Amino acid sequence: MFKSQYNYIDFGPFNPLGNGFLTGTINKDTKFGKGDIRSMLTRFLGENMYTNQILLNLTRKLVEDKNVTLVQIALAWIFAQKPWMVPI
Repeated sequence: MFKSQYNYIDFGPFNPLGNGFLTGTINKDTKFGKGDIRSMLTRFLGENMYTNQILLNLTRKLVEDKNVTLVQIALAWIFAQKPWMVPI
């Protein structure tokens, strides 16, 4: 484990940008290439993609209000959860 002022990092969230979804570049019309793992992830399929897009649109309003990026919001949310969470 890495040392920090909290003695160690206890949890490292993997893929904090949702496999690219929280970059704002993926939508219901996005087609993933053969072998792209995202073509098999349920968050990008059918009704899930529709629901996730609604949540992303709400987050975009926060982005505009705060004058930041989607990436900054996603990472800030992780950092705000616990001081020992470090996204990878």
